[in-house]
Amino acid sequence: MPEPNAPNPASFSAWTFAGILTITYGVLWLVHEYTAFFLTLLVPIISFCTLIISLITEYLERSNIPRWYYRFMAILIILPVLVGILMACILKFEFGK
Repeated sequence: MPEPNAPNPASFSAWTFAGILTITYGVLWLVHEYTAFFLTLLVPIISFCTLIISLITEYLERSNIPRWYYRFMAILIILPVLVGILMACILKFEFGK
């Protein structure tokens, strides 16, 4: 049973989530490129696999997964890759120098 004062994820804007995620990844790329590189690889792969499993489950047995879940998963798949490509271009693909 959810707590009465718990925030509703559906009320949390996808744009806010994308902004926070972009800033977090950008700062991480500036602070520690090695960790940012691996997170940029791992988070989209794990999110993509989770999304595929949830889509298969939804197809086989209707579970009424809310629409916001799919939006957040798409952001978790696409945004780290875009930030990684942008930061790699800014750093001219010379990591650790």
